[in-house]
Amino acid sequence: MLHHIHTVSGLLAAALLLSAPVQAALPAYSAVKDEAKTVNKYMIVVWAGTDWSPKSREITRAVEHLAKNSPEPVLWCIQDEREEMTEEEQKLPKPPGEIWNIPAIQVVSPTGNMVFLSEGVSRETLPAVMKQAMEAVKQQNKANALWEKAAASSGTAAALLYGEGLQQLPPYAASSRKDILEKIKKADPEDTKGVHFKSTFNHLPYIEKVQRMVNDSAKDGGPKDYKTAHAYVNKQLKIPGLTPLQKQQVMAARFWLYRHEGKKDQALKTLTDIARISPKTLMGIGAQNYYRYLTEPVTLKSPHFTGYDLRPELTPTRVN
Repeated sequence: MLHHIHTVSGLLAAALLLSAPVQAALPAYSAVKDEAKTVNKYMIVVWAGTDWSPKSREITRAVEHLAKNSPEPVLWCIQDEREEMTEEEQKLPKPPGEIWNIPAIQVVSPTGNMVFLSEGVSRETLPAVMKQAMEAVKQQNKANALWEKAAASSGTAAALLYGEGLQQLPPYAASSRKDILEKIKKADPEDTKGVHFKSTFNHLPYIEKVQRMVNDSAKDGGPKDYKTAHAYVNKQLKIPGLTPLQKQQVMAARFWLYRHEGKKDQALKTLTDIARISPKTLMGIGAQNYYRYLTEPVTLKSPHFTGYDLRPELTPTRVN
């Protein structure tokens, strides 16, 4: 019986230890951000919630261990999003960006810009994440070198160098660099090389813009102007350096135009072209599936139509 009591007490003590907030050996981000700028070092930030997230406590301890033994010339710190925070703590500067899935590992540049982010980190994924983080630092240094060359240049040459630098970064980090995007716009106001377009491209607003071009052209009761919209899409497709996904997404606007013009053959050809760019990607597979949806006969599984059997236009239908 006595042994049983000691065992239970030991388990309770262990549980309390694991549930207690971590008094982190890592300094807070707000305490090292100024030092990072002074000594020109990147910051590895572990986002945690040490008074409510057991995974956070586990990752924090692992990062503390890394910080003590790592030869990397970086500053290690924590952004501890605890439930119990004073008003003063809540007002302290935070790392850039929004974090939705703690624990997370973030790399922040000496100037306070996002370089890398991985959310929902676990003990198993932490080694791979840290490797990716250090690789992101190297890529950011490449971008910095390109941006230095851009600063010494002007016009479209500068815009191209700024854009090449952004391409070294993960998309979420590149899109957060409003300062570089502004420099691109200043160097090439007309975006003659399409650098700003590539760097800020978002397919949904783009397709909506193409749709508005057509619909707004007929506001006064006249015919819809598809020709101007096609010319706009064709211009974007001629921009050098579009990623395969960007090409596919721009061509999705072309597909919409042909569909609404009633030019079925051109619309179907566009789906084929989208799939050909990268057939095994989500966009490529989707284009192939939609092509079959619009062209293959419908085979009824029973002598009744369901929503699954309906098509946008009359399609040959058969039943066994």
